[in-house]
Amino acid sequence: MKAHDLVIAFTVLLPATIAAQFDYDRHVLFDNSLPDRSHYRSQGSFVFPSDLELADDKLPIEERQCVTPPNCLRLKWRSEKDGDWRVNLDLRRHWGTVDRSGHTLSFWAFSETDLSADQSPLVRLTDANGGGTPGIRLIGMLEELPARTWVRVRLPFESFVGIHNPTRNRPFDPRRITTITIGQGLDDGRPHTLSLDDIKIDDDRPADATVYMGLNQAPIVVMIENYRSGLLWKLFMSNPEIEPALKAIGFEKD
Repeated sequence: MKAHDLVIAFTVLLPATIAAQFDYDRHVLFDNSLPDRSHYRSQGSFVFPSDLELADDKLPIEERQCVTPPNCLRLKWRSEKDGDWRVNLDLRRHWGTVDRSGHTLSFWAFSETDLSADQSPLVRLTDANGGGTPGIRLIGMLEELPARTWVRVRLPFESFVGIHNPTRNRPFDPRRITTITIGQGLDDGRPHTLSLDDIKIDDDRPADATVYMGLNQAPIVVMIENYRSGLLWKLFMSNPEIEPALKAIGFEKD
């Protein structure tokens, strides 16, 4: 490895990557799934005569149109009287728990047909301590989702209230959110299909003002600029202590 490659990797890219990954983990709940038939961090079920499309008892993934390629989630259902359906998205990380940051649950939604507020499924949230929210409409305060148009849905945590709001022994803590449950709403007997993508927790500022980059994306901007102009390498080498230090450990110039 060349001297400048090693130095940039450890002095610029690694700290930036760690900081970006931490910010990503605090905000992003779903952006992509593994390339399989279903999202492995989900679990679904239905009671006849209602119906819910599942793949291996999990939520299928969609690859034809997504906000964040290569895939997103496909929610296809039919709600019938005396039936029921629901799907859980498990948000826990394999490597441990990180406190989330923000005040609004947001996501992109794409409906194959016009979806009115009354036809919307319900969504509720659960935290690591067993605290939960009442169910509210998945499309929030929107009157409808227009057909075949990606729409950003925003659900402030304070909007998760029911008609009756009894005192709960375990109040919901959004910093410790572990599960999103989507389930049957109006039993209209009609088939509906939604694609869901880029599910995250936003701060109070507009959701589109901030982009959260994952571990494999955060260093790219820094690398592009250094390749384009050599700026980072020039700034680093302008430090008078660097060149003698590199010579002392045996590195040679290109």
